[in-house]
Amino acid sequence: MAASITKLTDSSTFPVWKKEVEVHFTSRKLISIVDGSQTPDSCLDWGTKDNEAQRVILRSLSGDAKTHVVTCRTAKDMFTTLSKVYGRKQCTKCGKMGHSEKNCWSGMTFPPCPHCEKTNHPQQSCLKNKAGEKNRNNEKMNNKQNTNHSQASSSIKAEPEKYMKSDKKQNNKQNAIKNDLRSRTPAPPEPPRSDSAGPNVQVQQHKSFHFEFFNNIKLW
Repeated sequence: MAASITKLTDSSTFPVWKKEVEVHFTSRKLISIVDGSQTPDSCLDWGTKDNEAQRVILRSLSGDAKTHVVTCRTAKDMFTTLSKVYGRKQCTKCGKMGHSEKNCWSGMTFPPCPHCEKTNHPQQSCLKNKAGEKNRNNEKMNNKQNTNHSQASSSIKAEPEKYMKSDKKQNNKQNAIKNDLRSRTPAPPEPPRSDSAGPNVQVQQHKSFHFEFFNNIKLW
């Protein structure tokens, strides 16, 4: 069945190959295996169907295309990998992936790039220039932060009394809040007083009586 499917050789044959493979899988009721809508848990004969789909894909690939799927374990992995590799744009001028002929610089000569001195690309597309711009932007941000910090330090040194008054005002405000909280806090209750004198008071009174008694005897 796979003999009628166009061989996948590069990105130029990928659109036709993809369409023919999808039609074949739909007619064989294998499309749900390839797109992942059926899983081993939801289909009893999933393994048999997946092996059949893998055979169809492998028979429709060229030798170079097969190297991209040697590590794939399922038909879905194969189809996804091939779509990523060959589904991108391929330049018909240089054969490279990722750009079209309109944006191809192959064979073109540009003035020497001031950033890398090469002549195979325009100045605005130089990767070294882009990296340099990123570093320059980071340096500008760091310089701006340092400038703001220096200005703040200079202001404090120029008018220290202003900032000291501000700190003193803040401290006074905090102290006022603390005093207000203390005034609102109820005082602890006093311990109950006993009307009867304790043993210590009685001892003191007894000693005082004897002292006065003996003094009176001496005077008499």
